[in-house]
Amino acid sequence: EAIEKTIGQYQMMALCTYSLGKCGVSEILDVVGNHHTVLIRRNGAWEIIESSERKETREALQKKTDDIAKRIKELNCLYGISSLVEKPGISLEEILQRTVDLIPPAWQYPEITGAQINLEHQTFQTKNYKETIWKQSTAIIGKDEPIATLNICYLEERPESEEGPFLKEERKLINAIAKQLRNIIERKQMEGPLEESTEKLENIFRSCSDAITVSDLKGTIIECNRATLDMHGFSAKKEIIGKSALELIAPKDQQRALENMKKTLQKGSIRIKEYTLITRNGSEFAGELSASVIRDNCGKPVSFVAIVRDISERKREKKALEASERHYRLLTESMSD
Repeated sequence: EAIEKTIGQYQMMALCTYSLGKCGVSEILDVVGNHHTVLIRRNGAWEIIESSERKETREALQKKTDDIAKRIKELNCLYGISSLVEKPGISLEEILQRTVDLIPPAWQYPEITGAQINLEHQTFQTKNYKETIWKQSTAIIGKDEPIATLNICYLEERPESEEGPFLKEERKLINAIAKQLRNIIERKQMEGPLEESTEKLENIFRSCSDAITVSDLKGTIIECNRATLDMHGFSAKKEIIGKSALELIAPKDQQRALENMKKTLQKGSIRIKEYTLITRNGSEFAGELSASVIRDNCGKPVSFVAIVRDISERKREKKALEASERHYRLLTESMSD
């Protein structure tokens, strides 16, 4: 107890010495079995003999360290591929070529590993790639059928493992890469038509003679086309962005417009509602408004889009026609008398 109080707080190493000349085989085995490490001087040279317990512990720790290193290599590969997609303006061809260059370091023997991706009539491969009998392959499956293949080859023979010279973890990794590539290929192949559609919509948005406004769910204008500015007497977007859409409607119709905004949110859209609209200087004119809800990918409403048509001329023509009809009717009646 006295010794424990004195030195118990310190980390210590006990060094025990034994004379080999005075120890038999059983004594030596007992020493080795009861000490973590044994240092023996034999024939003028020092040797380290570990106990079986310490050796098992060291080997288990080394295995865990190796496993962690392998997982890090795998994660680096998958993360590297994911990062490629985030690069602005990068093409599918560039992504696939960089992907094959990222693959070899994730395999057990990177210095003799080659990778290849075949997509339709295109081939992407590392500079050292060549077909060998030590090959690991997987199909990249689209919605209904294979759209590409991914091949990994060792350029030299290596010891047999779970799948030829390849580890079972490498089979899992190649399958994970194939799933990643499927998503990337499908996404990139959709971007072309989507960009064309977006460009067409932007052209329609810019050139449409009707006023188009986009507002948030509170009615604050966040985007508009040139026709909106011209219709309401503004010269630049900065003069209208941030205003309430209700400010473009005459006060006498604002309450009705607010009620219709709530109906639009409930039903998804409304069509051809007539309002008295106002310009920047307060002049009134008649307009027809149709509106729809814009939803995100999860179906949640995020904004409104409204299309407004100036019907002032049409209403003037209608009044002129009605006046002409009344005049003609009165003239006909007077002639009959």
